[in-house]
Amino acid sequence: MLQKIVDEPGAACTTVPEITCPHCWHVFPPENLKFIATSAGLAFDHRVPDGAMRRFLPSQFTLQGDALDPLGGVCTETACPHCHLKVPKLLALRDVFPVSLFGSPSSGKSYALGSMLWMLDVNGARYRLGIEDVDAEANAIIHDYQESLFNQPTQDSPVKLLKTEEASLGAVWYQTVVFGAARKSLPKPFLYRVDPLAGHPAYEKARRQPQVLCIYDNAGETFEPGGEREDSPVTRHMSRAKGLIFAFDPTQEPNFRKACRERSTDPQWADERRSRQVTLFGEAMSRVLKFRGKLPTERVDTPLVVMLPKFDAWAFLLEPFLGDTAVRGKLPSPYRDLQRKGGDEPVKVFNAPLIRKVSEACRRMLQRYAEPMLTRVEERCEPSRTLFIPVSATGCGPAGKDEEGKYFHRFGDIKPIWAEVPLLTLLNIHLPELVPTIRS
Repeated sequence: MLQKIVDEPGAACTTVPEITCPHCWHVFPPENLKFIATSAGLAFDHRVPDGAMRRFLPSQFTLQGDALDPLGGVCTETACPHCHLKVPKLLALRDVFPVSLFGSPSSGKSYALGSMLWMLDVNGARYRLGIEDVDAEANAIIHDYQESLFNQPTQDSPVKLLKTEEASLGAVWYQTVVFGAARKSLPKPFLYRVDPLAGHPAYEKARRQPQVLCIYDNAGETFEPGGEREDSPVTRHMSRAKGLIFAFDPTQEPNFRKACRERSTDPQWADERRSRQVTLFGEAMSRVLKFRGKLPTERVDTPLVVMLPKFDAWAFLLEPFLGDTAVRGKLPSPYRDLQRKGGDEPVKVFNAPLIRKVSEACRRMLQRYAEPMLTRVEERCEPSRTLFIPVSATGCGPAGKDEEGKYFHRFGDIKPIWAEVPLLTLLNIHLPELVPTIRS
């Protein structure tokens, strides 16, 4: 059975010592994966409600090694032995790189997540990195975002996304499991396989470090009092993350807004908003420390990217701090050519020194226009492991408001700026062979 569980075309069948379920974080050996029945008469599971197929440990197999359920159905999908939610077999073969994305309501997280993964895929050929769904069905909400952003019928089509707070009400972001009389709501992970492609500058080393990228998106409401409970442990994954991305929206900060109103006619500056981003960030870091069993006075040492969305709306504020890095209010390419031996076509590599230079410029900008937030970040997190990265998921401002008073963008104007850089930065920190960089 173990051989069939880890079967992956073109890969050596070497399993990881243990799997951590991306839903409930139960740790177990690969051979304990349960299979998911396919026979219609087994549409009941005591742990997953609403007619889910039964989870079971098989005792019968086909000649090809596939599991058979108790009614003879051929089964290929697997699940966690604890929560019974689907765990792809690929997790028995690869390490998982978990990343938690969080931020306040209307911070642009939904746009950023869809654009981030889209641009990581689109630009993959440039730096010889491939990204692919592990479970396309589980990633459906991300696909919907990407369809809205990047696949509209006309240039004038409006682009609007469902906010995380709204989507969560329809159980899009969470899954319910039953433990006896108790029901738990668990966050839904988005899983992607990340592989080096032919021509990768460190291909032989990188191919030994294939990863499953696991991303969680947290609704801002989960950081309100009572948002984290035993029956709804929706933010505990943050304590297990290898990278954190905090979407800090400058357009919600009073001093920042005041400075921008004086120089911009962008409609986003006309609205009055009350920001609770400093409080939200502090609460998030408190939870990370609590669930790690750390003292509340300690700093979080997980690499943190403070993602500054909607860069297109405030680029002029950053420009004075960029110095010779500025390109007329835009950002330079985050990649550089690496000339390979033998005169082959150069390959793009990640320009980490440039990212750090831009990060320092953003830090100085925040020191002037959003000092309370900067102070909180550097109090709660390790400054040497914190980067500030400007992004724009759309590359343009809103085209207007719809009949419900919500902003929308024009499809033909969508041109993301540095959308994939936060994820590449975290991968570069942990897996420099997979995402190599130039030397400063």
